[in-house]
Amino acid sequence: MNISIVFTSEGPSCQAYLDMVEGLHSIISQDTAHHIGNENPDIVHLFGEFDWKTRHLLDRYHGLRIPTVLTVCNALSTYTQKHAELKQKSGRILKKQVLKRATAVHAIGETEAAALQTTVPNLQVATIANAAVTGATSFKEMTNALIHLYSTTMAKHEQTVHETIEKKLALAKVDAADEVAVVSKQLLYDKYLNTRGLLTTKRLEETAQLLIRTDYDEDRLAALLPKLGITTFTQELLALLEEQSLLTEGFMPIKRSKKQLKINSVNKL
Repeated sequence: MNISIVFTSEGPSCQAYLDMVEGLHSIISQDTAHHIGNENPDIVHLFGEFDWKTRHLLDRYHGLRIPTVLTVCNALSTYTQKHAELKQKSGRILKKQVLKRATAVHAIGETEAAALQTTVPNLQVATIANAAVTGATSFKEMTNALIHLYSTTMAKHEQTVHETIEKKLALAKVDAADEVAVVSKQLLYDKYLNTRGLLTTKRLEETAQLLIRTDYDEDRLAALLPKLGITTFTQELLALLEEQSLLTEGFMPIKRSKKQLKINSVNKL
């Protein structure tokens, strides 16, 4: 698992969280199954605040289709009188937007979790103590809990991706048992993988073989692509597959793009 750790600020108020991450990094560095870095992250753990910088970063990761865990630094302090500006309507809206945009939310204590849930009722919050400021847990226990949170968040994200694909097909009135649905799912997921920078040569070969071996109605698929929003993507993908000799020229009755699909490189944050 590749984990990216991002801070929106690193002032004195963030020191306890910086210490937390230092301990996390120390434990993970001994584990070959996991890695902390900014290249091709499987998940981003963002330590932010209820501000526009955090909101914009969450929007960016959402656009890149990368799952996120959000820790709001010193979250409890934003529920005191000292932060009156966040009690105003605009501040409350920003709070909700920040919390809802993250794939998962982490709190360092039950009181903090309960406070966050007053902003977004029924918000699922994972409570994991900061071993840098309490003796109630060790860095090893904290790291294990965070790794579990990252794993479940990634699984939740992947489930959402597939549910979104299923909903698109349902809206387009495509029977899930139809061979056209099988091909459509492959193409929609290919587009997702390319957005993530994860569309590999092996995956391209699998897609080409699926197109060749599956008995689907090509005309129906061609008519369906605009409804699924993947016409241009599919045109460029077919051009690429033909260029790589994975498909023969004119394989499907779909207008070819003069431009081949650009395979996105791995995301570097």
